[in-house]
Amino acid sequence: MTEKQRSAITCFFSTLSTVRGITNPAHTITLDGGRVLIEFADAAWPAISIGKQGGYGMPGIHSYPENGKASCYKFPGNTAFDAVLFGDRHLAKQLRFAARKPNVQAAVTSGNPYDFRLQFGSSEIGDLVACREKNVKQDDAFKAGRRIAEGDYDRENLRVIVDWKIGDGRLLGRELSLLDENTDTQIEEALRSATTADDERAAVEALIREDPEVGFMA
Repeated sequence: MTEKQRSAITCFFSTLSTVRGITNPAHTITLDGGRVLIEFADAAWPAISIGKQGGYGMPGIHSYPENGKASCYKFPGNTAFDAVLFGDRHLAKQLRFAARKPNVQAAVTSGNPYDFRLQFGSSEIGDLVACREKNVKQDDAFKAGRRIAEGDYDRENLRVIVDWKIGDGRLLGRELSLLDENTDTQIEEALRSATTADDERAAVEALIREDPEVGFMA
């Protein structure tokens, strides 16, 4: 466990007590690769992860606000730190949404392949379309970005983001091949520099090489 992870654990529990009045909830702390996992005895709380650089995350929560603004210590919040402070409310919201999603398999009640009647309520059409059009690559890219922010500088995390950002199949092979010309060490150094940069410009510069033949990091 790194010093940044220890500090992040202390900061989380101290702020949880101050902001929400929850003091020393029953929990366990384990190491999962380079991450620290905090798991609570209370099932209303999701697991919280802390990366090597002290970044917070919730592996079991699909999404939460990270809009670049300062932490506000309110729900739904602006940052990952806000999110973990209100992890129970984010989990409850996710469970409520899951309960409202239509059960497509249960809706198909007829075994007759020539029965063309609508097999579910017309009011469910919008939700079914939304489920079908869900941008899986974007969700995967956001999760990969969180892992990088937590200190997991693995090549595959960057590959997921590149795949999402390029989007055009005609260019995908070339851009990913350029990415493959970078060594694991180069990628790790670039991602570490980007996540610890003082501003966005410095972060972008850390991911781009001047060599036009290789030139592609992100």
